[in-house]
Amino acid sequence: ADVLGICGACGSPKTDQGVLLRAVVDLDVGEDDPLISRAFDACMAIVSASLPALKRRPVDKCIDGPCSAYLKKHQAEPASLLACWALHRLCVSRAAEARRWGAAARPRDAERARSLVVDVLKETPVAKALSIVAREGFGDETNPDSTLKVKVASRARTVTAQYERDECLIEMVLSYDPAFPFRSVSVSFGLHQGIDEKKARRWALRLRAAAETTTAKRAVLDWRKDVDLEFDGVEPCPVCYGVLHPKSKKLPHLECATCHNKFHASCLAEWFQKSHKHTCVVCQTEFVAVKAPRRSYSERRPASSDDDVPPPPPVAAPAPPPAPPAALYDEDELD
Repeated sequence: ADVLGICGACGSPKTDQGVLLRAVVDLDVGEDDPLISRAFDACMAIVSASLPALKRRPVDKCIDGPCSAYLKKHQAEPASLLACWALHRLCVSRAAEARRWGAAARPRDAERARSLVVDVLKETPVAKALSIVAREGFGDETNPDSTLKVKVASRARTVTAQYERDECLIEMVLSYDPAFPFRSVSVSFGLHQGIDEKKARRWALRLRAAAETTTAKRAVLDWRKDVDLEFDGVEPCPVCYGVLHPKSKKLPHLECATCHNKFHASCLAEWFQKSHKHTCVVCQTEFVAVKAPRRSYSERRPASSDDDVPPPPPVAAPAPPPAPPAALYDEDELD
């Protein structure tokens, strides 16, 4: 209804407005990054000329209300209001894409986007993000071995996650900038008992990396799974500092034959590509993966119901052709 109201107020939309409208309408049906990027471009193209005037209008009052009613009451420029409304929706539902767009945009456009969020939208994207976290809560995923308490402070723009297990306790604080999502979420650790600072700092880096690419709720829940696995004895990947891979959710399984540290396959491949060498991240020797041990015939055969009857002798088979060398990583882990 809001989109139709804006369309009626705008009349026949221009090219930029048409691209913007299509992008906003398509937000709920897919994750087309180029389309979303064009939507940000269109927003800034429309807003740039009227940014000083928009700062003097209560644009933030219409963000969650009917836009057509706002147009009738305030007589704002329809195209500019449409851009502000669409930008707010993009910032709330596509925060990670907004950060990527801001990082790739020209410095002038990125600064205008931050000014729009702070001075025109009055920090409504960060307020909306915090309200979603407070409303949804974290009760859908539980672990009997650990407890997770989350507190949202809207005025301070922070989300505090307190993790406790086996008489160990740590707090992680996610702090939101007023220009969110065009500025990153910062993560710091607070109170920590039974956990050394080096590990706490590594966990904070891991949580910050997750908060860059997903929502606060998803980042905290994934961080909790990582910490649970570390308490269970699983060593993290030395490249990404996490136990579960951010996308494939696999455990580190490629083991260095020298130092015996284990890595995610895609993390190791990225390290090889960026460093332009084929050495281990930790011990800096030529990386050779430990081969999985071969199981004997007695380990492979199913258990027999009658132990007195020996298994039939294996039928001799022709020697198989030599196998190609094992791949270093799984293709489905690489993006």
